[in-house]
Amino acid sequence: MIMKMENAKLDDDGKFLILDDVLWSVIKHHSFDDLGYTLDTFTIMNYAGDVKEIYSFDEGETFTFDIE
Repeated sequence: MIMKMENAKLDDDGKFLILDDVLWSVIKHHSFDDLGYTLDTFTIMNYAGDVKEIYSFDEGETFTFDIE
């Protein structure tokens, strides 16, 4: 599976995510871990009120909007 990685970084306390140089607030985080497979789902909102879901398969090291 080929996924496009986003230019995103989670801050140290997990409350904010910087996506393409825009600060987003993490309003919901869900983690799933089963037999060595990890999926983190972050629901994020910017200060204009736009809401998105972004995913990480490596515990917040890299992020993508693609999921299959």
